Amino acid sequence: MFPMLRDRDPCASPLSFGRLALRKGGQSQSGLLCTSRRIFWGGAFFLALFLLPKTAGAAIGQPFSSREAARLGYSHVATASLPGSLTAYTLSRTVTNPLGHEVTERIREVAGPDGVVFALSWSGIHPPDLGRLLGGRLPSPLPFVRGPRILSQPNLELRMGGSVLHAEGSAWDPRRIPPGTNLPAILALP
Repeated sequence: MFPMLRDRDPCASPLSFGRLALRKGGQSQSGLLCTSRRIFWGGAFFLALFLLPKTAGAAIGQPFSSREAARLGYSHVATASLPGSLTAYTLSRTVTNPLGHEVTERIREVAGPDGVVFALSWSGIHPPDLGRLLGGRLPSPLPFVRGPRILSQPNLELRMGGSVLHAEGSAWDPRRIPPGTNLPAILALP
């Protein structure tokens, strides 16, 4: 009848949801491929919308922004003054993990006397968007390692680890740490 419609490849586009080309005896060879592509693109879309982590208020080397933190769903929980004119911002939000339990994700950002963030720590289901939080200091790609990950560079120290349903870590710019600062104490999440 319409040979162009009958013979067209339904998988010409990854988002094509046209009729599968049927031949005598059932599905064509492209039918399975088309189904695989639909599953792949559907999964990629789901991950992009729901599972990619969001970032908190500021990147290392930038001033803290409570407006940006609120836009990404974090509530500004606490501002604490620390010794040496340092300020700690603790942000949190409640999310549901894949098992259906509600958990709290926390990010603590520490700013120097000039208001610029020089260190941060996090704890939650997954790490935040480290590429954005670390202000472009993160090498791409990170080397694959099993267990805790430690990265030392002149402008970045990164410690991270965790399990399938929990991630935690900390990062700081060693050049911006004020003398006499007790880093583990200021990065401890409340």
